[in-house]
Amino acid sequence: MASPFQFFRKHTAIMMVVLIGLSMASFIVLEPLMQLAQNPGQLTQLSLFLLPLLGAILAWTIKAGSGRSTEYALWGAVGGLVVAAGWRISSVEMSYAVLIGGLGVVAFGFWNIAASQDSTGADRSLETRLADQTAIAWWPGKSFSMNGWVSAVITGLLMGGIFGIFGRAIGSPESPATIDGQPISFVQLQQLQQRRQLAERFLVSLVSAVDPQSAQQMQGHFMIGRRFGQPLTFEQDVVMGELFRREADRMGIEIDDDAVTAYIERFTAGQGAKIPILDQALRLNMKATKNREMFKNMEGQLSPQMQEQLFNPRTRPRTKGDPGFSATDLMAMAKEIPNGNRLGPTLYNRTLRRIGATETEAFDALRQEIRILTAVEI
Repeated sequence: MASPFQFFRKHTAIMMVVLIGLSMASFIVLEPLMQLAQNPGQLTQLSLFLLPLLGAILAWTIKAGSGRSTEYALWGAVGGLVVAAGWRISSVEMSYAVLIGGLGVVAFGFWNIAASQDSTGADRSLETRLADQTAIAWWPGKSFSMNGWVSAVITGLLMGGIFGIFGRAIGSPESPATIDGQPISFVQLQQLQQRRQLAERFLVSLVSAVDPQSAQQMQGHFMIGRRFGQPLTFEQDVVMGELFRREADRMGIEIDDDAVTAYIERFTAGQGAKIPILDQALRLNMKATKNREMFKNMEGQLSPQMQEQLFNPRTRPRTKGDPGFSATDLMAMAKEIPNGNRLGPTLYNRTLRRIGATETEAFDALRQEIRILTAVEI
């Protein structure tokens, strides 16, 4: 009787390479991947990488002794990719079409490799392979003949249907939210979160490039719950945002690129930066006028030194919250700020590189969030 370890002795070198590779992956890659996989949306994304890898490993392992394990591994990877793609497609009809049709092609590929050589190892022509017959047992002691490639394709089609049913069963947990009777899937929720995060990161980064202090106040700029006094979680807030986005669709609210640019300039243009400085200068002027009126009747009783301390911010004792600038100083500071956009192409492009998005992606995300805020305000 042959030893059960004959396979391992025959393929010791190759198996060692595979085991070392899997060990490295388990220490370096699999742990963070599994942490990400706790999120159903992340798991769906990881399937595009993991399922082709799993398919290739299984096909290579099963057919390692055939002498054509690499070809089987390639078709196994294709099969895994088909399953991953089919599970990611939200349309039920398209998902089944990809799974059934794709696995039918993969099954034909496996059959073609298995039938490409005869028992002596000689290559066989395609015509010869297509003429092969196989017996299909449909009852004990009863069978009928069918072309080998046809039976392989039918098997692949059936497997595609099974994977479709299985994928829908494990990939359709209870929807996290429902709007107008339509469920929002975990994948859709993740896309909404990513859009909100990109829009806020884009706007905050642009503001930070010209005014870091103002950028801190921009955190959570697109949060809707706090506008209604509701302490919502981030997930709940983006779902509410989707509700208002659909309301914006019904109202016909459209935001073009010029409107997005104007929205950005509300926080980055020099004119906007001047407003708080000029407001502070106005408050100082009003305070000084009030003090002069208060001490007008006491002017004869105050020494010149006392008057200097009361009305000159450079000489009077500093108090908490005192800016230490006169209204004239603040007016001069505001005058030095240019009226135009302070970003410029260099800061703008640097911001896009830092957030890792193209201008089109950032504008599209910001456009949708502006539409949502517009619907909220209306």
